[in-house]
Amino acid sequence: MPTAESLPWKLRQARLERSIKQTELAQQLGVSQAAVSQFERGNTSALSFAKIKDAARVLGLDLLREREEAADARALMFCEHADCLANVAYSRGSKTIVRPRMTLAAAGVASHCCECGELLLDHCPNEDCAQPVAEGSFCPACGTAYVRPAAAGGNGQAGGRDVETIRELTQPRILG
Repeated sequence: MPTAESLPWKLRQARLERSIKQTELAQQLGVSQAAVSQFERGNTSALSFAKIKDAARVLGLDLLREREEAADARALMFCEHADCLANVAYSRGSKTIVRPRMTLAAAGVASHCCECGELLLDHCPNEDCAQPVAEGSFCPACGTAYVRPAAAGGNGQAGGRDVETIRELTQPRILG
C-alpha cells in the first residue's frame, strides 16, 4: 500500500474527496478501471506518465507544487562513523580527510545508514554550530569535519583511490 506522501495515495485521496469513482476517472483518462486501481495500490507502471498528468489535472492536483513540497521536505544526511563504508578516507598532503556520502532523506525523520545501520546526522556534529548539512567534508559555517578521521579504522588512507573514484563513491543517495 502506498505511503501518505506518495503520488498514488495523493491521487486516490483527491479522487475520494471529489466523490469520483475509479470507473469515472478511468473513462475520463481512456484507461481501464483496473489500471486506475493498480496505480492507486502503488503499481506506478499501471499508468503512463501522460495519464498520471491527466489524472492530476482532472483531480485538481498541481504536480509541480507537489514535487517542490516533497523536495522541501528532504534534508541531506550523513553517517558520522569514519569506519563506515559509506565514507571515503583520503589524504590531502599530510592530512587525512573523510568525505561522507550524503543521503537525501525525509527531513525530521530518523534515517539509518544503508551501509552500517547507524543513525544519520542532518546537522553539523559541532554542538555549538549544529547547522544543516551541506555537500562536502566540512561544515561551511564553522569548519568542523563532518566525520573525524582520528576515529577511522585502519590506516585512514585513501587506498590509492583517485579523485574521480572518490567523487563517484560520495555522490548523494536518495532514500524513499
